Amino acid sequence: FPVTIHELSKFEYDRQNYKDALSMCLVAKQLYEEDQANSHVKALIDICEGLSSIYENLEQCEAAEKALEEAVELARVEDSDFLGDLLRTLGRLRFGHEKYDGSIEAHSEAMMLPIQPEDSSRGIDYLNIGMVYERKSEYADAVRYELQAMQIFEEEGSAPYWIVNTHAELSAAYLGLKDADSTLFHAKKALDWFEMEDNYPKVWILKYYIGVTNRIKGDLDSALDWLREARDLAKEHSKNYQSFGVEVDKEAGEILIMQGKVERGQELIRRSESVRELLKSKSEKEAEDEKHS
Repeated sequence: FPVTIHELSKFEYDRQNYKDALSMCLVAKQLYEEDQANSHVKALIDICEGLSSIYENLEQCEAAEKALEEAVELARVEDSDFLGDLLRTLGRLRFGHEKYDGSIEAHSEAMMLPIQPEDSSRGIDYLNIGMVYERKSEYADAVRYELQAMQIFEEEGSAPYWIVNTHAELSAAYLGLKDADSTLFHAKKALDWFEMEDNYPKVWILKYYIGVTNRIKGDLDSALDWLREARDLAKEHSKNYQSFGVEVDKEAGEILIMQGKVERGQELIRRSESVRELLKSKSEKEAEDEKHS
């Protein structure tokens, strides 16, 4: 009976009926837990993982984390082969919620578990920890972990996805360190791939990195060209490009001032700050409305 309810919850989840999926999942979980005569650890791990995804889609972040943490604890007790994957999922979930120390903790524990030969999981852990340090503006640590990830991916012949995304993350970390040559090397490696597959969000952010890097190198005309390309691409392919546009305009305005085009540069920066304030007000209102919904 709980198996059927759980399967029905998956059906509703696939239809994006998350509230119905949640109700069914909770009923199935309760029925499994009430059956003391049999062990249902694997089923409960699956249910808790599903609950986490449902809560995440309902934008209930704390509940999503709690459900996944319960799955991790069950996997620890069972000594389950799923523990590593669950810890990585938890690390990514906490990363998305900006709980960076908790993300590092989950990935670090996953790294201590035994893995099969030619398994890229350890490289993924290094990459994700590097990304955490990057978001914390601890760029030297980010580079250290991301280079280790790159080494693992290359040695194990991992899928291009992992190698290319590591190049992209390294370009961001090196830009934070203002290491222009390293930034350009990794950004262009990643850009080649993402342009080929028309991954526009990746392309415009990498073009932005290259623009900023050219500013660091003193090639101001080239910097403006790259920034213009990044902005135009985002405007063409994103419905909500303004948050990216304000960053580009601010950077371009500062470059124009450096070129002696002070009035034009100041106007671009003024417009950027004006739009930024509007976006901030909109974000605050949406957050307030969500509290009362």
